Amino acid sequence: MKDQFLSFTESLYTLLVELFGYTHPVHPTQINMPIGLITGALLLGIAALLFKRWNTRISSRHCLILALLFLIPTVFSGIMDWQHFYGGVWLFAIKAKILLGTLLVVFLIWGILISSKPEKGPMTLLTCALAFCISVALGYFGGDIVFGARTPESKSNREGRIVFLNNCSGCHPYGGNILSPGEPVIRSPLLKTVEPFMAWIRNPGPPMPPFPAEDISDEQGRALHSYVAEIWGEHEHGSEAPQSETPSPSAPSTLPSPSIPDIPDQFKSPSTGRQV
Repeated sequence: MKDQFLSFTESLYTLLVELFGYTHPVHPTQINMPIGLITGALLLGIAALLFKRWNTRISSRHCLILALLFLIPTVFSGIMDWQHFYGGVWLFAIKAKILLGTLLVVFLIWGILISSKPEKGPMTLLTCALAFCISVALGYFGGDIVFGARTPESKSNREGRIVFLNNCSGCHPYGGNILSPGEPVIRSPLLKTVEPFMAWIRNPGPPMPPFPAEDISDEQGRALHSYVAEIWGEHEHGSEAPQSETPSPSAPSTLPSPSIPDIPDQFKSPSTGRQV
């Protein structure tokens, strides 16, 4: 079943690329509906309680029902993005989102059940408020996955961001890894210090191409490390982060070199045309 799901996921993303050139995650396009409906349910619940309008409370209940329905494709697309961009790696934020998502489903179902009873108005409103808070927390952890511990950019990080966009973003969107999904950039041990990071980009091994000094200078490499480590390195959740099994750059590989897959043009660096 898992293999079939992964095969379906990759086929879908390939189809999106081939038909529309769409390379972004799908999940963010789905989250607006359940969040908006939960917000609407909360506002309508407040209005119903203040103005004693039963019809308004019914509308709030309808919003909860629709939010639960729209949550199905939202969760499904989130799982697909997780598998496609992050190789199913159990990041702390992923665990938090699964827990919060489960609680959200429970609160939505509970709110739908009790909202049909007029005497349960205050309890329904409390349930809507809790569902709203959970949706905000889900958004926070979703942002943590994509943007990491991003702070106002220093000059070095601005330079690193430019290097990343020109050379790395094609195969490492949102801290993932299209060529080797099981080894995402996010929380990689190579981000801990600059020396192994520099050694790795110089001689990473296939399918990733090397980046010699004429492509990325030492200064640019250090700026790139500073930028990537600040956003996707191990921070407060480092102890929870999975450890990549990426071999040491200095250790000789005993495995046969895999063939390098054909990479679509949109996954090539816009400045160099290299696969990244």
